[in-house]
Amino acid sequence: MKRILFVDDEPNVLSGLRRGLRAHRSEWELHFAGSAEEAIEVLAGQEVDVIVTDMRMPGMDGAELLKHVADQHPSLVRIALSGQSDEEILLKSAAPTHQFLTKPCAAEVVFETISRACALRDLLAGGELQRLVASLGALPILPDIFSRIQAAVQDPKFSIQDIGDIVAQDIGLSTKILQIVNSAFFGLRTKVSSPGQATCLLGLEIVKALVLTAAIFDSADFDEDSGIDFDELWRHSNMVGALARRLGKAEGQDKAFMDLAFLAGLLHDVGRLVLACNLPARLGAAVRRAGEDRFSLWKCEAEELGSSHAEIGAYLLGLWGMPDSIVEATAFHHHPDDCLHEGFAVLTAVHAADALLRETDGGPPLESVSRGYLDRLDLSGRLEAWRAERDAMLQGDS
Repeated sequence: MKRILFVDDEPNVLSGLRRGLRAHRSEWELHFAGSAEEAIEVLAGQEVDVIVTDMRMPGMDGAELLKHVADQHPSLVRIALSGQSDEEILLKSAAPTHQFLTKPCAAEVVFETISRACALRDLLAGGELQRLVASLGALPILPDIFSRIQAAVQDPKFSIQDIGDIVAQDIGLSTKILQIVNSAFFGLRTKVSSPGQATCLLGLEIVKALVLTAAIFDSADFDEDSGIDFDELWRHSNMVGALARRLGKAEGQDKAFMDLAFLAGLLHDVGRLVLACNLPARLGAAVRRAGEDRFSLWKCEAEELGSSHAEIGAYLLGLWGMPDSIVEATAFHHHPDDCLHEGFAVLTAVHAADALLRETDGGPPLESVSRGYLDRLDLSGRLEAWRAERDAMLQGDS
């Protein structure tokens, strides 16, 4: 049973949530607090899985409460519920908040948001990884890209579109900016899946404040013990995104699908970045074993940690409110057979792009395209055409 704590200084809001969620009492244990201070008392004496708090409250506000929770109870899922959308709240709450919901919010929307986050957490084996992922306020970015962004936001010659192009090259920047734009602060009817578009929607001043705020983004401090070549990780992620988008076009998909495919490809190895920066020695052990035994790295990760980078990345992206198709592609890109869907999906594009590019790395590929998966989707006959798309992309044919 999941334990949920709701915090709001308006008694009517808490009463409405209590009534609206009554049907889920067999699944959830509900707790309510009328202030941040009261919530801290509850957390001191009660195990809680999720906290949902209003932003504007007298005394300690919601952003301060979520910062306290992130520091003292890092494994909790942290959701902001607010009717306000000003820049001050956005900047204060961007780091400690996993997802934003807007007031008034239907009880079923609250239920679905929390249920999805908790289900994704169950992908991870053990509390250590759950605490690690939930504690992340942002992902690190490569020093070179961080420097370029810092220079660009302070140079009037750079337009917001120019900055968006730089953002789209980086995993950490892309995920955080998309998380914010797709939050309830913006009230968008559909999810934005283009980092460049997200940057334009935020606007130059907010992007500048985010990038220059160390609590949100910081230049990556990579540990060599991880055994990961970070330049290669970024190169491969960008190429998988580009090829996944290209495969989507070859299969007659629309622009929205192609944007999702690119983003899913860019983010599919984000869990490896999380491990490299937070558990470098343990990831390094998995990397060494994979190299010595010619074994798939993701399988070595699972044996070393209980979960691979795929599950870790999927939990993070789901926790941050990324679209389901991106979470699905991240979770199953090594073993798509475990995901039951019909037809060519974002997962199909990412799985195929990842495996097809690894075929070009030299030596026998440890990860090949799953023929059983393609047979189930009646797509095996497209494999050679996809290889032709890969070869054309590598030769510079747009």
